[in-house]
Amino acid sequence: MILKILVVVLIVSVVINLAAVLTFGFYWWNEGGSKRGIPPRGMGEGPDWRASRLGHRLNLTEEQIKAMDAGREEMRSKMASLRGKLSEKRKELTGLLGEPELDRVKADALFEEIATLQTELEVLAFEKLRDISKILTPEQREQFLELYERRLRMRPGSREGRPERRMEDRRGRGREGGKMRRDDR
Repeated sequence: MILKILVVVLIVSVVINLAAVLTFGFYWWNEGGSKRGIPPRGMGEGPDWRASRLGHRLNLTEEQIKAMDAGREEMRSKMASLRGKLSEKRKELTGLLGEPELDRVKADALFEEIATLQTELEVLAFEKLRDISKILTPEQREQFLELYERRLRMRPGSREGRPERRMEDRRGRGREGGKMRRDDR
């Protein structure tokens, strides 16, 4: 009987401790490790530049933050609209796969529309980055571009972001035309 009570107490204790650890971990993750002084968000995605890791690293002034926040919602709504249209066109294109005979003219038209929408998204993103760049000091702009380029290299599908590629770059070796250079062997 005493053994059963001890087992129950032990299980309850483990559950409470586990819950406390998970709660602390969740809080720490969301706060970005407050001891490190790094806010939790990435490249300005948060509701406020003050809460972004980028804003922290660039040491933005209040005036810069206000200037960057201006037009943010308008840009987000434009991008959301374009992404919605892009999604619809992709669904239409996927729907063509189910038809017994492929309507090549319709597929080509959808490819054109998708390409146009993707271009519009890229242009909109570039314009926003250009606007942000204009607000920054030369030092901040240089750091911003370094951070942005690093982020692009780390994207999935980026050859430069792959671990084996980074390792080759560190060693000063690389591939030319998919083959190892003679002096690398």
